[in-house]
Amino acid sequence: MSLDVELARFVLLVSVIVVAVLYVRTQRVTGGTFTPGYLAILLFAGEWAVLGSIVAFTVLTVVVVRLVVVRWAVVTKPWVYGLGVVVSTTSHAALRGVLQLWDGPPVLALFVVAGLYVTPGIIAYDLIHQGLRKTTAAIAIALAVTAAIASPVLLLGFAPKGPSLSFQGRIDPDWWWLGVTVAVWATLALRMARRLATAGYVGALFLVETARWDTILILVACCAAGALVTSLVVRRAILTPRLRFQFAVVIGAATAWTAIYWGQRLGIDGATALDAFTIEPLLVVGLVSADLVRARPWRSVVGVLAATALIVAALAATALPPVGAVGGVALVFVVILAIARPAIVELFRAGHAAEVAGRAAAGLPPRA
Repeated sequence: MSLDVELARFVLLVSVIVVAVLYVRTQRVTGGTFTPGYLAILLFAGEWAVLGSIVAFTVLTVVVVRLVVVRWAVVTKPWVYGLGVVVSTTSHAALRGVLQLWDGPPVLALFVVAGLYVTPGIIAYDLIHQGLRKTTAAIAIALAVTAAIASPVLLLGFAPKGPSLSFQGRIDPDWWWLGVTVAVWATLALRMARRLATAGYVGALFLVETARWDTILILVACCAAGALVTSLVVRRAILTPRLRFQFAVVIGAATAWTAIYWGQRLGIDGATALDAFTIEPLLVVGLVSADLVRARPWRSVVGVLAATALIVAALAATALPPVGAVGGVALVFVVILAIARPAIVELFRAGHAAEVAGRAAAGLPPRA
């Protein structure tokens, strides 16, 4: 089935609504709010290599996190979630960029590349905490319902037509693995150590890709509108944190799609430029809207700008001679580890305290 930008956005929005309804009815999560929609788009586009890669990296991430991270360290759920995404991203980057063993599937669009790095880690987290049967069942149900709703629209051509899926970002495809890796590591450090929001794991990366003031202004307006609507509803309704997040994502994504559609009809160049990124504007606006509702706005602004600066610095280092490039990229990761240091220290302290308490409860002497 042939997909264009507008159809892909329609599928994503339908899936996010389905995921929210499924959670309300069953309390089951689906490996990420956007995962069923992402998988549905790949199915409709016939990207079987990408789907197979997601399965492979998900299995790898589960094995590493369960056998290494969880077994040998006392970590909280946020750490398990973040480390799962880091393992997925870093393992893919090692194959794609460092070892050059696998080039990955053809670049269909920005969301395919970013999703291939990040999505396996998110699915792995739910597999670990919710279990294989419940998670796969939830993903399968959400995927089936999304396909059932979207298929007639796609086949009969009811959705508005847009340009074909493409990739026209500013980052050199040969260095995409580095950009995504820095974005993910920086996001985890800023979240855990500084309590800053970064519009998901690829929000800052999207900002680097667009690099247009008119486009950024449109997205900022959409984020503000989505957060405002969500805040008004939250004041009048009792919602759990997860439902509040999902509602903000739905409102933000719908706002972004509407603004982009009418902006293009009015001939605004910034709105037209967003077609190069397919569903990424909807993802980022939804995530930023949720961040603005959950935390103070300055935390989102500072977090996104800090992650963006680290990504730009790492990518700029690649233009240097080999020795300088390696040194520059290494320095960026040193800065990221320095940012994360308070959280890492606290993690080890909590692990040590848990070990001491466990040995005392079992009547064992403290470890020498």
